[in-house]
Amino acid sequence: MKHQKVIDWLLEENQPAVRYFALSNLLGCRRQDPEVREAYSNIPKRGWAFDILRLQEGDGYWESAKSLYTPKYTATNWMCLILSDLGLTIEDKRVKKAADLFLKQWLALPSAENIFNDEVCIVGNTARC
Repeated sequence: MKHQKVIDWLLEENQPAVRYFALSNLLGCRRQDPEVREAYSNIPKRGWAFDILRLQEGDGYWESAKSLYTPKYTATNWMCLILSDLGLTIEDKRVKKAADLFLKQWLALPSAENIFNDEVCIVGNTARC
């Protein structure tokens, strides 16, 4: 098969998120399939998600406890987006801890300062966490 090398590469075990999505989305394996379940369970244990999660501070944030949005692309907001893209949800206690920060810090702000009142992009991004 012409594309077998690409499929084999996507199925390598060093990046379980890629393996998980290749199995479920490209090869059509059911999410209940043991191989798919194993790949999903390994997402936070090695590869990109693991690398991101090990940089998380004990309180659940990345980079700054003062701002979940900045510095841009490395703060909590951005790390949560990547983890979401890699398939993690609040079922992982570390992702839940970060998601709780959004609710605690951003929703608690007075209306004039609450970005959820007028920043559609942030609302959509936060909903993914």
